Amino acid sequence: MIKTLKVDGVTVRSDFGLYRDSGGNKSLILISIYGSPQQTKAVFSSLAENKPVKVLPDAYELDRPSALRGRGRSIGRGRQHMLIWSDEDLDNGVVWFGEKTEEKQVGFGPFGAAEEAAFVRWLEKKKVPYEREYLPMLRERLIKDEDAIVFGSWGGIRGYEVSVEDDRLCDLMLKISGGEKAGEDNIMKGGKRGAGGTGFRRGEHEKRHYGTT
Repeated sequence: MIKTLKVDGVTVRSDFGLYRDSGGNKSLILISIYGSPQQTKAVFSSLAENKPVKVLPDAYELDRPSALRGRGRSIGRGRQHMLIWSDEDLDNGVVWFGEKTEEKQVGFGPFGAAEEAAFVRWLEKKKVPYEREYLPMLRERLIKDEDAIVFGSWGGIRGYEVSVEDDRLCDLMLKISGGEKAGEDNIMKGGKRGAGGTGFRRGEHEKRHYGTT
């Protein structure tokens, strides 16, 4: 769905966007906009000056994040495409394009291939060991513990923020792969735990880093 963005009398079109919604206050994470070079630069400048951008037809406003970046490129005929984003928010988020979703969908949908690929990229960037077969259970556990918060969005982009320390994330992955269910602790399905009580046999730990099993 194409949205119209408006600030300081300047109007541009947007084919996708991502934002954090905290108690009704919406903060920009990533938007894609189209217009003349003057229009796109004006939108970026207004955000840099802490002026909110109104999203139409929904009529809500997006505030600027703490750190703001932008990059534009000419697409011909006097038009420009610009991306405006927050590095910090994207680093803490699992973000993907792909599966078609309803515009007003809230919460988490099925764990599809595009989301799995984004989840893997996020884990690898954080240098957290993982096993692909257990990623749906890890996601389920993060949701249950309210460590994952869905971003608002339009235009086919989806995402959520994961607020959890790396050490705890590693512990959760090891517990789940060792036999614990996504919503339970200290439960094991058959067999004995390996060295260190992780559920791995000695020597397996390194082999299972980054999906190399």
